[in-house]
Amino acid sequence: MIKEKILVFKNIIAKNQLFVLLKDKLIFSAWILGIILLAGISWHLTQNARVHFLRIAVNQVLELYSDNLRVGELMDTSINLQSGTGTYFYLTNTEGTFMSGSVYIFSFMAEAVSFPCAAIIDRDGRVREYIALNPQGKSYLLEASSGLLAMYTRRIEGNNNE
Repeated sequence: MIKEKILVFKNIIAKNQLFVLLKDKLIFSAWILGIILLAGISWHLTQNARVHFLRIAVNQVLELYSDNLRVGELMDTSINLQSGTGTYFYLTNTEGTFMSGSVYIFSFMAEAVSFPCAAIIDRDGRVREYIALNPQGKSYLLEASSGLLAMYTRRIEGNNNE
């Protein structure tokens, strides 16, 4: 009789420990899922602000380079969803009038160094020129091989023509 009670008590403790272990794992999983969900919602809700600040920063760099080109408004979102790695903007001049073509802002990777870069795209969807958006990137862009530039050109022109 005492052995049976001890056995029942051990079973209750074992079930209780299993329940506590599952509860702890569930609470931990819920915390992780909540953090990921909060980060995703924050990323989505701040997209307009990030695009606005990107446009301002790129225009300041172009002004420092004494370039008469400026980044205008964000282009259609369906184009942006196709690219995945950059953002398309309308191309304007210093007076703010729209020019034919667009600007593609993306991260250029050369010799294991990543730097911001702008590709000027003409009306036909062809890359006209690359503009590095920082001094270090400018030197890497000048030294980049023609094969690397051709690869980025194919990627950008492929995204633009789809």
